[in-house]
Amino acid sequence: MIPRTVHCLDLWGRRYDRKRIAELEGMLPEHEFICWDTSRLAGEDLPEEILKMIDGPDPERSSSYLCAHLLYRYGGVYMDPSTVLFRDLSDMSPAGMYCFREYGPAKMEESSSLLNAYGNALGTGSVPGSGISTALMASEKGHPLLERFMQLFLDNIRKIKKEKDLTPEDLWAMAMRGWGLRYRDEMQILYFGVLVYPSSYLPSDPSRLTSLSLGLSLRGDPWQRRGKLAMDLYRRKSMKAAKAHAASLAELSELMPPMPVMPEEPEQSSPEAFFSAMDDERDKEIPAPADEDDHPDESE
Repeated sequence: MIPRTVHCLDLWGRRYDRKRIAELEGMLPEHEFICWDTSRLAGEDLPEEILKMIDGPDPERSSSYLCAHLLYRYGGVYMDPSTVLFRDLSDMSPAGMYCFREYGPAKMEESSSLLNAYGNALGTGSVPGSGISTALMASEKGHPLLERFMQLFLDNIRKIKKEKDLTPEDLWAMAMRGWGLRYRDEMQILYFGVLVYPSSYLPSDPSRLTSLSLGLSLRGDPWQRRGKLAMDLYRRKSMKAAKAHAASLAELSELMPPMPVMPEEPEQSSPEAFFSAMDDERDKEIPAPADEDDHPDESE
């Protein structure tokens, strides 16, 4: 069972992130939010390499490892502050773990030679263009996939520090390949109760929003390098698109007819009493047969 706890990282002290976290708290009132800053993380048993990354000039590169660590130890939902939600998480799968695709069609064309016809990787390396989103992920406590990811992260930490050959999204997909993940943008059910939603449920491209979208990731395409100015412009445009999409969903819900109120069924003391009550209701609906004296034989 996935706990109703949301883990967010606040390693940079940015006002933008704190504002976004406050908005997410309003969207998920039934969840407990825990913001992990550097002082709070000091009480966690983290590897020395990760502590150095947190204290380094770019602590964000440690965020995917911290996501796996917090979910493995406590369970719940990990959410990046740069995530916009359109609804709560009540209709998400109660599976042991769920996550979302990050999909870049242009990058996938370049990586097509790395896959077979079924979407399986032909080699052991990464397949850029079809990874797992680091914007939102949920899991029960102690899931074995999280442990596998943390070890894979430490094994590839030099490449991750450069972040040219391997992104966290690529690494998550590599960790899930042993669980049956294919490099296709579709709903997939993996081993150990892992459910992977297609990218349309949490896209990083506003043009791919649909009525099924849970939200929008403002992190952008992880395989597209952006400068600070370009990233700020992308976020402003994405927020505008997200607000317009949320308004259209609200208008659509107003047009939907209200759900009928179903009468409460009286609780029966036993299966026999339940079926006996059903028989009584059926007998009320079926008219009693007419008396033969009321209908004389027409031949007479």
